[in-house]
Amino acid sequence: MHQESQFLRQDIAKQKVQLSRTGSLIFKDMQIPTIDIGVQKSLIILEVSDTDLKSFETLKPQPSLKEICVTNCPISNFRGLGQQTKLSTINFVNTPISEQKFFRLACLVAVGPKLSSINNVAVTRTERLKAECYPPITKKLLDEGWILQYPIPSKEDFKFAAQKFNINYEESELEVNKYDNISASPIANRNKKSKQPENNQSFVEKAAEVLLPLGFHIRSGENMIDDVLESVDTLVQLAASAEKAADEAEEEEEEEAKENKSQQ
Repeated sequence: MHQESQFLRQDIAKQKVQLSRTGSLIFKDMQIPTIDIGVQKSLIILEVSDTDLKSFETLKPQPSLKEICVTNCPISNFRGLGQQTKLSTINFVNTPISEQKFFRLACLVAVGPKLSSINNVAVTRTERLKAECYPPITKKLLDEGWILQYPIPSKEDFKFAAQKFNINYEESELEVNKYDNISASPIANRNKKSKQPENNQSFVEKAAEVLLPLGFHIRSGENMIDDVLESVDTLVQLAASAEKAADEAEEEEEEEAKENKSQQ
C-alpha cells in the first residue's frame, strides 16, 4: 500500500498543472486497489476508471471534491465515500456495486443530500425523500459493507446489523422514521403549523385518502409509501409547471401592454 501511495503521489506531481487549471486528477488503466492521495484542496474531479480499485476506504476527506468517476472497476462497497461531503456527481457504471438492487438509494444514504447525479441520471425528488427516511445508523452500516434493504428495516433489524458489523452507536441512531420526512416536500412545507400525526402509518393513510379522489393509484401495504411519495412528486411537478406557465402568461401580457402603449 505504501508503494501504491508513493506511485500515486508521483503521478499527482506530473498532473500538477492540470490539477491547478481544471481541478481534476486522472488515474486510468492502473493497478490501484486502494487510493491514497493525501489531501488535495483544489481537487474537484477524480477519475479512476479502468483500474482495479476496490474501495475508497483510504481516500482522505477532500474539501472540494464534487465528482467521482469509477467505471469498469471491481469496487463493490461504499467504504470511505461518506467522508466526501461535497460530492454531487458519481459514476459507477459497470461495477459490482452498481448491480445492487437498491444501488441509487444506497448512494444517496452513503454520500448525503448534495448528491444530484448517479450514473449520469439525475436524482429524483422521490429518491431523495426515501433516502432521508433512513436512520443515521444506515450510513455507518454502508461504510462497513452492509447492503441496503428496502422497505426500511425495523429498529431491531438495524440493531442486529450494527452488532454483526461491530458498530458502536447511540440509541437515537437506530430510530426509524419511515414517513416523517414526507414533510420535506414543498407542498407539505407550506403548512408547517399543521398538527403532527399520532403515528407514521396513519399519516401515510391520510395522505392516501387525499390523493385517491384526485385520480392517483395508491396501493395498500408496503407499496403505499412508494405510491404516496411518487404522487406527491407528481403534484409538485404539476404545481411548478403551472407556476411557470402563469409567469410566462404574465410576461406576454406585459409585453403586449408595452407594444400597445408604444403604438398609441
